[in-house]
Amino acid sequence: MRRRAGGLWLVALALVLGACGDDPVETLDPVVPQGGSGGDAGEGGSGGEGGAGGQGGEGGEGGTGGDGGGEILPPIELGEHLRRWGPDQGIRRRVWSVSADRGGNVWAADLESLLLLRRGSETWEFFTEEDGLLPYPILSVAGGEDLEVYVGYEGLFPDDNPFDDPPEISKSGDVDRIRLRGGALDRFHYDLSSPPSDLYPEGRDILRSCYRIVPVLDGPFAGDVWFGCNHGVAMWSARFQQVIEHLHPAINIGASLFTGDFRGIAIAPDGNVWVGGAARTGLVQYATEGGNFWARISPELDVWPEGVALDPEGHDWVMALAADDAGGLWVASFGNGLAYRAPDGSFRYLTTADGLPDNRIRDLALDLDGSLWVAAGDGLVRVVGGRVAQVLGAADGLAGSITSVFVDRSQSPRRLIIGTTHGIAIYDGP
Repeated sequence: MRRRAGGLWLVALALVLGACGDDPVETLDPVVPQGGSGGDAGEGGSGGEGGAGGQGGEGGEGGTGGDGGGEILPPIELGEHLRRWGPDQGIRRRVWSVSADRGGNVWAADLESLLLLRRGSETWEFFTEEDGLLPYPILSVAGGEDLEVYVGYEGLFPDDNPFDDPPEISKSGDVDRIRLRGGALDRFHYDLSSPPSDLYPEGRDILRSCYRIVPVLDGPFAGDVWFGCNHGVAMWSARFQQVIEHLHPAINIGASLFTGDFRGIAIAPDGNVWVGGAARTGLVQYATEGGNFWARISPELDVWPEGVALDPEGHDWVMALAADDAGGLWVASFGNGLAYRAPDGSFRYLTTADGLPDNRIRDLALDLDGSLWVAAGDGLVRVVGGRVAQVLGAADGLAGSITSVFVDRSQSPRRLIIGTTHGIAIYDGP
C-alpha cells in the first residue's frame, strides 16, 4: 500500500483550476465492443436457475426523477463545501470509477490502483498488485458494507475468438470483493465463467472485463451482486453461492449477433433488473420469476431508434442506467445524450440542444431529492423535473472532464463524489 500525503484544494484555488477549463474532452477507451461481440450458441444453461437478488444496491434507490411537474429545487453552490484531490495529492491519472461503502468510506479506480479515502480522513490510500490485487487494470468499483468494495478488472482479448484462449488469457480480469482487515486486503474472487458442459466441453470464459458492479445490500435478494461486462451480464447468486453467466439483449447484424459492452445495470423498485448495452436495453424479470437469472427479458428496448439516434450507425452505446421510484428509467449514452423512459413506456430525450454540455454521457446518479446527476464530459449536470437545471464545470472548481459520479447515501444532507480526468472531488453540503 502506498499512502500519499493529504491536503485539499479548497475552492479558494478555483481560479487556478479554472485554467483547465479549455482541456479537450477525452474519448472513452474502449468505446467499441470488447471480446465476444459475435454470436452465441445456446445461451443459458450454465449454472442452473438464477439466485436471489434485486432490491437495494444502486438501483431503485430513491428519488422520482422523471419529467416532474415543474418541480423547482434550489441550485447547488459548491463553494466551501467542495474538496478536491489531484496530482499534488498523488492522484495523477484519470479516475474511471467512484463509489462509497455503507461506512462512508470513499473508493475509486484509476486503472493502476484502488483508492481509499477513509471516513474522516483527508489522505488517500493506494492499493496495487503489491497489496494482493490482480495484475489487471481496474475499471470499476462499487462500495458494499463498511470497508468493503467490489473491484472490476479489464481482461485480456488478444484476438476476436475468445473460445480458444489459454487459461492465462481466459482467466484474466473478472471481479474481486475486497474487505479491509486491519490494513490488509481480504480478497474473494468472482470467476465470471461457466463450468464444462455438453455445449462447452471446456467451459466458457467470454466475460472478462467488468465495467459496472451493482451489489444488492437490502431486501429479499440481499447478497446478490450484478456485473455488467463485455458482451453480457453475470451475477453472483447469494442463494446458490455461485456465479451465473451470461445474458443479454442483442440484435442481428448480417450473420452475427451484436451485443457490445454492458455498462448499464439498475435494480427497479420491484426487484427486476434493467441491463443496458451497446445495442439494446432490457428488463430482466428476475424478481417476477422468483429470483431466476434466466428469466425472460421484457421489454427489450431500442432506446435511440432510427430517426432519434445521433450515432451514425444507430447504436445506443449505453453507459449507465438509473431506475427511479416512480418506475421510470434514465439511460445514458456515449454519443446520443440522455433518455428517460416514463412508467407508461414513453420516452423523452435530452441532448446538447436541451442544455447538455456534451452528448457523451459517462455516468448517472440519482439524488435523494429526486434530481439526477449526469457525468457529461464537459460538465457535471443536474437534471430536475426532466430538464437541465444546472451545469457545473471548471468555473465551479471541477477541473478536467467528468468521468463518474456517485451519491453517498450514508451521509446527510448530501455527499456527491465526482471522478474527473484530473482527480477526485467531494461535495458535502445542502
